[in-house]
Amino acid sequence: AIANRQQNFVTLEAALAAAKQSTVTVRTAQGHGSGFAVGDGSYVLTNSHVVGDAEVVTLVTTSGLSIDATVTELSKERDIALIRISGLRLPPLHVSSTVPQSGANVYAIGSPLDENMSGSVTSGIVSGTRLMDGYEWIQSDTAIRPGNSGGPLLDSHGSV
Repeated sequence: AIANRQQNFVTLEAALAAAKQSTVTVRTAQGHGSGFAVGDGSYVLTNSHVVGDAEVVTLVTTSGLSIDATVTELSKERDIALIRISGLRLPPLHVSSTVPQSGANVYAIGSPLDENMSGSVTSGIVSGTRLMDGYEWIQSDTAIRPGNSGGPLLDSHGSV
């Protein structure tokens, strides 16, 4: 069974601290990006452009643990990839089915520019949503740098 439980955090800081524990650096031969645990914690979601054509990637947790993992699903059209971890479970993030409204505060977590910056948090607002090629996309002014790709964009409750 795949869990998707929303947690009730007392503060925004607590929600972001928990989300950092679920966020990983995704390392490939071409570079790195970010990703986050979903489902039962044995899956990581990232962008397809982060994994490229790789079948196996290395995930680096916030504690510095490196784990080899397998890319199991890929959608270049939606720019999403699902990675399976064997032998370890990370705390999964809640994925909300509700799209945040224009003006809502959002927070990105990732590894911008350099892997040593993993767990960095940037904030912004939702500028709007756009329908492109049949998909709804969230537009935000949150600062995203190379290496942040694939990391979660969170609402103020800590949900993706």
